[in-house]
Amino acid sequence: NKGIKINKPKNIKKLEQWLFGEDQSRYLIILKEDIKLKEIAKKRKVKVEKIGIIRGDHLSIGNNFEISVKKLISYNNKWFKEYIKK
Repeated sequence: NKGIKINKPKNIKKLEQWLFGEDQSRYLIILKEDIKLKEIAKKRKVKVEKIGIIRGDHLSIGNNFEISVKKLISYNNKWFKEYIKK
């Protein structure tokens, strides 16, 4: 029930491709402090990039999109219930 503010990386030209592309996997990790993660990633040559911050009760992607977490949960529950009925 927490929101997130996602910032599009500067080197990304098309937001939709970055969000929904079928390229290599990405993982979202939520941390209070990222110093240790950055150290480990650097040693193992793994790219790490901060893309957002947990805050509020909305999912927002730059200035392009915003929706409340409650609505997202509601839409997901409704879709799943309809899917199960079929």
